[in-house]
Amino acid sequence: FDVGSGQDNCDNQGQPTFSYLWVANSPQGTISKINTETLQEEGRYYVRPDHQGSPSRTSVNLDGDVVVASRHGGLTKVYADPSKCGPGATSTGPDDIKPFPDPCVAWYTEMNYSSQRGVAWIPADYDEVNCEYTNEKLWTTGTSGQVEVLVVDGATGVVEDTVVANSVNGGGYGVYG
Repeated sequence: FDVGSGQDNCDNQGQPTFSYLWVANSPQGTISKINTETLQEEGRYYVRPDHQGSPSRTSVNLDGDVVVASRHGGLTKVYADPSKCGPGATSTGPDDIKPFPDPCVAWYTEMNYSSQRGVAWIPADYDEVNCEYTNEKLWTTGTSGQVEVLVVDGATGVVEDTVVANSVNGGGYGVYG
């Protein structure tokens, strides 16, 4: 799980007005958004079109959005702030999972790995006028015979760069963490 505080919903001192905990529900193929102040689950989202993949590692950006890496490949970004979500009804909790993609799923990038574990946001630029972070990127790793390290555009999910890490042997898991 991971905790994120949304800077896109800031008060007049630039402080976040919400705080969420994101939890991967691996067997169900979903991720949960839990409000850390009320302890209520406010959303649950499938992370792949096939509802599989075993979502595992999460990373929260400074806007509170999460990216989850599925153990069997794929990255999914989910918005924390419902005002960023697309049209249509979004999940309201564990008993209200919408078909993939929920309007709050920003993007999904398919990745064909036998093991995808690590994911982390790279520091972004802060826009004080709009109270949000821009130019977001993230790292992820995956393996299917060789270990790859990727840089992904945080706004679109497009893979921008891939490096093969020939000297890394993760025993089938690749870079783990």
